[in-house]
Amino acid sequence: MKKSYLIALVTAILALLWILSGVIFPSAKQANKGNGETIKAHEESAAKETIRVKTAIVTAETITQEVTVTGRSQASRNVDLSAEISGRIQTLAYEEGDAVDTDTLLLTIDKQDKRQRVSEAKELVEQRRIQYDAAKKLQAKGFNSDVRLAEAVAQLESAKASLKQAQVALDNTEIKAPFSGILDSQYVEIGQFVSIGDPLFSLVQLDPIEFTGFVTEKQVLKVRQDAPAKIELINGETFNGRISFVAAAANPETRTFRIIATVENPDNRIADGLTAKIRVPVDERRGFKIPSSALTLDSDGIIGVKTVDADNIVRFLPIDIIIDTKDYMWVSAKTDQINLITVGQDFVIDGQEVTTETTKASAPSTQDNTEDTF
Repeated sequence: MKKSYLIALVTAILALLWILSGVIFPSAKQANKGNGETIKAHEESAAKETIRVKTAIVTAETITQEVTVTGRSQASRNVDLSAEISGRIQTLAYEEGDAVDTDTLLLTIDKQDKRQRVSEAKELVEQRRIQYDAAKKLQAKGFNSDVRLAEAVAQLESAKASLKQAQVALDNTEIKAPFSGILDSQYVEIGQFVSIGDPLFSLVQLDPIEFTGFVTEKQVLKVRQDAPAKIELINGETFNGRISFVAAAANPETRTFRIIATVENPDNRIADGLTAKIRVPVDERRGFKIPSSALTLDSDGIIGVKTVDADNIVRFLPIDIIIDTKDYMWVSAKTDQINLITVGQDFVIDGQEVTTETTKASAPSTQDNTEDTF
């Protein structure tokens, strides 16, 4: 009897435990059902919460597209003045580094023998003229032949030519500046003997000064003669000028075209041989200056930016890149102003409602508006 009671008691306990197991330890199916309901509840809760993004009000600006090339300054004129006669340097009125005007007397070569030759040539001309007059009178009276008269004419003309040569030689003893400029080099000293062709001075004209650069086949189609140009030296100084020359033929080796920008340089501040950037404006467009990080893609792979409208709804705006730099870019503007998402654009989609924290966009500088785009 005791054994049968014991078996019954154990059976009752096991049955109770089996019944309770469904309450305390739910089945896997029940557990999964409970977890799914919890996740769904969280998702619904998250959907009701709006995402916060940072935005900036960006205003459209007029930007200038430019062709920018590296060039070098060069004197508009550069000549070596050479001796046209032989002789000894008698005077030196100027030295290298001096600025001179057109027709300024720079130096003289000894004139003594040149003056004597001019005097002798004049006397010979006078003698030949007397002989010619006499021959002409005799020929008129029939005492002289036409041949004699022709000889007298030839001798007179020869004497005149000799006088002209002697006068030119005398004039060449004075070396004058053919144009205003700076004496860049001096090759002679007083008392030095020079021969025909020996260099005397190097004269350069820096006003106006020219900047030469080379543009590509694509760029040359946009650059026009007489177009405005901005020159930027390596020290940051800028000067305004104009395109004075555009090559009609490409360099056969580099396939580039030479251009020249001319700049007024009245005080000769810009020296020959300086490296500079030549900027030539070729087009103007309206655009927004935005950080490069603001770019994103839509579901179709179209590049653009995300903005927020007046109802705090995200709107995807397709754009064209106008200027691209390391830190920012200029993109096409179809409106005057946008509220650009600058932080969080990758976590929202078109049509989604968001809350915004708006910051002030930095204003573009003049330099920013003139970056090279080609």
